[in-house]
Amino acid sequence: MTDERYQLTRRKALAGLATVGAAGAGAGLGTSALFSDTESFNNNSIQAGTTNLIVQAKVAALSQGLESSDGDVIIEDADGEVDGDAGVGIVATDIKPGDSFVVGFNVIVEDNPMYVAARAANVSNDPGDTTEPEESEGQDNGELGANINTVLGYDGAADGSDANNYTWDQSGAVAPNNPEAGTGGGPTLDSFLGSLENDGFLYQDPDSGEPSTNGQGHGNGSPTELGNGDNVTHWQYFEVPIGVGNEIQDDSISWNVTWYGEQVRNNPEPDGPSDVVDGSVNST
Repeated sequence: MTDERYQLTRRKALAGLATVGAAGAGAGLGTSALFSDTESFNNNSIQAGTTNLIVQAKVAALSQGLESSDGDVIIEDADGEVDGDAGVGIVATDIKPGDSFVVGFNVIVEDNPMYVAARAANVSNDPGDTTEPEESEGQDNGELGANINTVLGYDGAADGSDANNYTWDQSGAVAPNNPEAGTGGGPTLDSFLGSLENDGFLYQDPDSGEPSTNGQGHGNGSPTELGNGDNVTHWQYFEVPIGVGNEIQDDSISWNVTWYGEQVRNNPEPDGPSDVVDGSVNST
């Protein structure tokens, strides 16, 4: 009979305990739990604001000579409103010495407030075809712009306090209601467009009740903040004086005017029209 004795050594005992411990740890992984919780905010979004600039134009008055002749003054875009793509504005044909007309402009801001400025570009005097009487004058360089007088005015009370209350009938403004009454001259169209092209036009608070004469635009006060539904409106008087002669025959003048708007919020007041036109943050 074989004498089989089980001898338990210390090393064997430790090895066995390690095996049991590993098995126990494995069992614990399958049955234990941790506290947990989950919270969430769904459908988060950020939306940018909007602002929109609209310019309306309309022929407000014609002199009797234009009304009774083949001459015509129209706003080429039928609805007279530009909101997006560029529109074709004043088109005047068969203009003669003694003719005058008035065009009204209405500048409107929708949604967030903006500063507004305007600038002319592509000013061009075209001599057209040289006619026999024009040739006798010894001039054929396109003299029409130098022989049209223009005056820029504003609808509303004489002190300019309601310059933002625009009506197409130009109530309260003398020249638009009676263009043949004259306006005391005014600068030539060449001079006016030169200032509008080089200096620009900034819409300002009409503190003095009169338009600025230094090329800076509407009023003499701080820049006007045009908000939702606000508008600044004005009329422009054009006249070929009766004393002009043959030098303008078949001549024409053309130009573009672009209005610019930029946000008021988080933007210092512009120092002048160029601060609005350049599209960058205004200097402080």
